[in-house]
Amino acid sequence: MKLLSMFTFLLFTTAIPALHSMRLAPISVMAQVASQPEELSLLQFLNELGKSCECYFTLEEAWQNNEPINQVESVRISKAALKVTPQNTLELLRQQVPNLSYMIDNHNPRIVHLIDTRLLHQRGYALESIIKQVNFEGTSGELVEELKKYGSQIQLPSVLGVHEARQLKSDARMKAIGRALKAREVLSSFSSLENHGRILWIARTKLSDNEITNIYLYR
Repeated sequence: MKLLSMFTFLLFTTAIPALHSMRLAPISVMAQVASQPEELSLLQFLNELGKSCECYFTLEEAWQNNEPINQVESVRISKAALKVTPQNTLELLRQQVPNLSYMIDNHNPRIVHLIDTRLLHQRGYALESIIKQVNFEGTSGELVEELKKYGSQIQLPSVLGVHEARQLKSDARMKAIGRALKAREVLSSFSSLENHGRILWIARTKLSDNEITNIYLYR
């Protein structure tokens, strides 16, 4: 019994200082971490917003030398921003994402165009070009090629990463008929929204006059 009592005494006298020496985060810090709002990438956020308000998005990105071509997509948005009205959510996006503006499609109010405002000041920007008349039936990829014939400097990307390639689809059937339309409207207004993801397409353009715009057609 004396031997057991001595062992118990040694156990407590060595264990208690060890417990005191352990570095634990203060309770206030732990609570702060737990209460931090969940953040989403811009595309994830748009997918969630599209589901909640039954709308669809296009995204026009701009980049310069030494910048990622898709840097806007990496912006993180608090998921809490989805709790306000769609109009207020778009205003929050405009304030939080550098150079971002938005406009509602002239022909389909369920489509919202998100645009880097710097592109609107670039001479010869492809998606601002006016298509005098279009009468087309074919795939979405073929429509891009058709718009090139009308002088719009757009193209499908020649190189894709594996992950991004899985999200794209250029064989959706489309029928486009109209006059005096911007290339942006032709690509969007005649898209079939049935069974389509919330991102219709992404355009990426280097910030320089008369640059070619790459169009990424999403599923």
